[in-house]
Amino acid sequence: MEQDYLRKIIEVEALYLIEPELKDIYVEGPEEVNLLEIYLKSNEVNVISIDNVDFSGTAGEELNSNRDKVLYLNDYVVNKIDNQLPYLMFIVDRDFDTVNERMINNDYLEYTDFANLEMYLFNTDSINKFLKIGLKNFPLEADVIIDVMKNVLFDLFALRYSRDVIDKGYKMLELGKLVKLKESNFEYSKEELLTKFLSKNNALPKEELFLAEIMKVKNKYSEYNEIRLFAHGKDFIELFFLLIKKVKNTYSFNIKSFTRALFASLEINLLKQYNLFKRIDDKYLNCA
Repeated sequence: MEQDYLRKIIEVEALYLIEPELKDIYVEGPEEVNLLEIYLKSNEVNVISIDNVDFSGTAGEELNSNRDKVLYLNDYVVNKIDNQLPYLMFIVDRDFDTVNERMINNDYLEYTDFANLEMYLFNTDSINKFLKIGLKNFPLEADVIIDVMKNVLFDLFALRYSRDVIDKGYKMLELGKLVKLKESNFEYSKEELLTKFLSKNNALPKEELFLAEIMKVKNKYSEYNEIRLFAHGKDFIELFFLLIKKVKNTYSFNIKSFTRALFASLEINLLKQYNLFKRIDDKYLNCA
C-alpha cells in the first residue's frame, strides 16, 4: 500500500469482497512492517501499518492506540465479510492479555509470542550480536544484562498493568530518576517505586487497589515463568539504553539511533522457532 494513501474502512471491506486472495498483514506500526518485510522477503505479501487505514466516520476513530485499531479492523472484517480470506492476517502485541486473559480467537488474528515485539530481542543471541557489532569491548555479557534488567522490567510491567486497570490517565515515572546503576546492577526500591508513582499521581489512597492488581501479575508470572510475557517494550529499550550510557556508550548512541541499531541485531532465523512466525510461514511461505 502507498504510504501516503489512507484506505477507508469501507474500502477495506470492498477490497476483500472483490479480491479475497490478497496476501495482506495488518500490524500496529512501522517497526512491525520493517521486521516482517525482512522476515518474509516476499513481494507478494503486503505488510500494512494500521496508520495507513482511515477510521474517520467509524467507531474506530475513538480508539486511542494502534493496537486497538488493529483489533477493531479485525473484528470489522470478521463480522462484515462472509468470504473466506485465506491470506489475511492481523497481528497485535500480546500486551496485558496474558494477565487479563482477554485474547481473541478467530481465523485472522495472531498475537506476538511475548508481551510485545521488542521482547523478541530479549535473548542472549540478539543482545550478544548487538554488543559485538554495535559496541566495542563492552564489559558485560548478554546473560548478565538480561539478569540485571529483568526484575526492574517485571515490576514496571506490573505497575503498568495496574495503572491500565485502575486509571489509564496516571503518569509513569521517569526511568532515569527511578533506578541507579551500581557495580553493574540497577538499584531501586520496589516499595518506593509504587509510593513514588502514587505520589506523583496524587493517588496514595489507592495503594491497596494497586497492590491487589500487582499480585495478579505476580501470580501469572509464577504460572508462566517467562519474563518476556511480563515486560514492556518501551521500558526494555529505555532501560537497556540507560545501562549503555552508564557503562560504556562507545559510539555515542542517542535513544533513536540505539533503538535502530538494536533492532538491526535481531536474529531473523531465530524467529522461526516461535509460534507466530510458524503460522506466518504456514500461511505465506509454505502455501505454494
